[in-house]
Amino acid sequence: MIRTWKIAKTRLNEIRFDDNSSLDAVTRQLPDGWYSTFRTFNSCTRVIGLSAHLRRLPNADASLLRARLTQALQPFRGDERERLTRENIFEALLVKNGKILEGLTSNFFWIGQIGNLPYLATAQRGILLGVTRTMIIRAARGRGLEVRFSPLRLDQLSLAKEAFITSSSRGVVPVVQIDDAQVGQGMVGVWTKRLSLAYAAYVEERSESIV
Repeated sequence: MIRTWKIAKTRLNEIRFDDNSSLDAVTRQLPDGWYSTFRTFNSCTRVIGLSAHLRRLPNADASLLRARLTQALQPFRGDERERLTRENIFEALLVKNGKILEGLTSNFFWIGQIGNLPYLATAQRGILLGVTRTMIIRAARGRGLEVRFSPLRLDQLSLAKEAFITSSSRGVVPVVQIDDAQVGQGMVGVWTKRLSLAYAAYVEERSESIV
C-alpha cells in the first residue's frame, strides 16, 4: 500500500486515493503539479536529486519543505535493507513478442556468457530509459564488461547466468527466479554484486542530506 502526504506550511496532510495499491496507481490519480520520486538512503536521511527538484518548484520555501519532509520520514527510519528482506517484494516483467523488455517500474538486465566472456544485456527499444539504467551501463563498460542491447527471450531463460532490475527508487535488485524458472544458480551473481556496489558508490557520491 502506498501512503501519500501533502506538505503544508504548518502540518502534513495525508491524502487518500481510491486506489493506493501501487506507485503507478497513485501517480495516475495525482492532480497537476510538480512531482519526483525519491529513494531514501542512510535510514531515510539522504536522497538523490532533491535540490534539483526544489529548484523547479515556483516560489518554494526549500528550508520549510526539507523540514516537513524530514518530519514525514521520521516514522519510517530504520534499517531499510532489513525491511526489504522481510517483505515479499517482486516485480512484474513486461513481455512483448516473447521478449522481456523491462519491469513494470524498472529496467531489466541479464548477464550472458559466450565461452568464458560474460556480457551485460538489456532491451533498448520500447522501454523507458531510466537514469539508473544509464549509470549501470556506464559502470559495466568501465569495468570491462561488454554491453549488448538484446532483450532476453522467455524461451531462452537458460541463457541468463544472472539477472537484475534497476530503478531510482530501489537501485539494483537481484532477480533469481522468473516465474518458475531459476536464473543461473538461483543466487545473486558476481556481476550483479559488482554493479550493485558501483551503484552504492554512485549514491554515496551524488546523494545529499535532506536537512
